[in-house]
Amino acid sequence: NLVHYYDASFTGGATSTQLVDQGSGAHNLSYRNGVVQPTGGSVFVAFDGTNDYTGTLNSVPSTMIPQNLSDAYTWSAFFDHDSKHGSQCLFGAFEYGGQYTFMGLYISYSTSNNNYSITAAARYTNSQRQYWRATGLTANPAQATFTHDGSRTASGGVIYINGVAQTTSLVVNKGSGSQAVNYSGATFGQGGDDNRTYFFDGEIGECLMYDAELTASEVLQNYNTKHGL
Repeated sequence: NLVHYYDASFTGGATSTQLVDQGSGAHNLSYRNGVVQPTGGSVFVAFDGTNDYTGTLNSVPSTMIPQNLSDAYTWSAFFDHDSKHGSQCLFGAFEYGGQYTFMGLYISYSTSNNNYSITAAARYTNSQRQYWRATGLTANPAQATFTHDGSRTASGGVIYINGVAQTTSLVVNKGSGSQAVNYSGATFGQGGDDNRTYFFDGEIGECLMYDAELTASEVLQNYNTKHGL
């Protein structure tokens, strides 16, 4: 069920020009506009928060998850953010214009209180969208994981930080049931959207995308295996 898996610390997980997909989806992510590639087996790729990202503009794999808003799925991203204020794309498919499709994780950092929120956005058109959010977060570096059971409800989505479930609120809720997603014009990758607006400042490491809802124990096992003490 692991469709997309990016980890630069794996042998063959990175080249001088791209991150290599270790999952079944086989969709590599190219470095754009000066992304600093990892060295010495580091898991992290560095982003300047100004114009760089990984991926290909206006390109999404046919294996993008979810295919339908009522699918069960899991997204996960390991990150080390800097102090840039505002919303920044972490990992997923993001389209600023057109149908305004946002499918993935983004972080919003506040310089006024030095904490951040993680939002899992599942949006296709203005009338079909759910945004789950956990706020008041401080762990950094951290692994953010979002699981969805397919219900498009408040209880159906959970955000985890370092393997621990957070208080997760459904802050936007429009539409329900089955809804296929049209990804035309969206950009799949890390650190930026297709309109080059929400650039991430810091480092992004291991990113995973499953076509199933992981259990709480599986989320914790993933964290402990890769990042835990």
